[in-house]
Amino acid sequence: MLASLAFAALTAFTLASDADTTIAVTPGTTLQVANYAGSVVVETWKRDAVRIEATHSEEDKIWIRSMDGVLLVKTTTSPKAQRNADIHITAPTWMNLEVSGTHTDVAVEGTRGALTVTTVSGDVEVAGSRGRAVLNTVNHDIRVIRGSGTVVTESVNGDCVLRSMDADTVDASTINGSVVFEGVYRPAGFYRLASHHGDVAVAVPGACNGTFAVATFSGGFTSAFPVSVTGANKGRRFQFALGDGRARIELKSFQGTIHLYRAGTRIPIQLHPESHEGLARDIEHFDR
Repeated sequence: MLASLAFAALTAFTLASDADTTIAVTPGTTLQVANYAGSVVVETWKRDAVRIEATHSEEDKIWIRSMDGVLLVKTTTSPKAQRNADIHITAPTWMNLEVSGTHTDVAVEGTRGALTVTTVSGDVEVAGSRGRAVLNTVNHDIRVIRGSGTVVTESVNGDCVLRSMDADTVDASTINGSVVFEGVYRPAGFYRLASHHGDVAVAVPGACNGTFAVATFSGGFTSAFPVSVTGANKGRRFQFALGDGRARIELKSFQGTIHLYRAGTRIPIQLHPESHEGLARDIEHFDR
């Protein structure tokens, strides 16, 4: 089914399986997507319209509703049904996005608006975000490539891997996974990278201007190059500066090891297999 609808005239309707619908929207509209199980993939374009392609069981429905500047796309799959719905959306680059799910993988590329993703048992992959991105998952991994602006990632049992970053603010944390950061450090930037039981690996470029604050309780610290530490407290808390020290980088791990490695070299820690596979796929897709 292919349809094109004006947002102003839209109230609510459902999509049949294998639907393909395009809806005109006005600047300032927020897109909310809720999918209990399956996947949500969001790509962007320059049109003021949202294209929705959906594949789901004939027994389920996908509701489209507009109200108070919000375009809502929601599946009605029952948690007991154990069925999946796959939603592929193409949205304006300016559009704010809010995506939620339970057993849902989420991938977003090229958004310049605010982005919020919340899922329980699903991977989150984001490429080329330029606004504020807040990404949360419980049992899987978060991967960000070419993120700028503000990026906040939080997982419980997964890795947070951030590559080719050019962000002003980064706050990446996990409980039982590892954190990897590669990118530039902006002059007035703030970067907080933390894991409770896992490792933290941070790439340092040749020209780096940042003050590093390191904290670990029963973990360790390794560096691929010599650093002169100050404020050491029995090896648990210390700091050092590179260049003019303008950027602020906080590295924390309660039981894991904090690694500093040279940019362009191999990541010095073992990630979840899914992180390796997803990372390779992301780089192949987004760097070509």
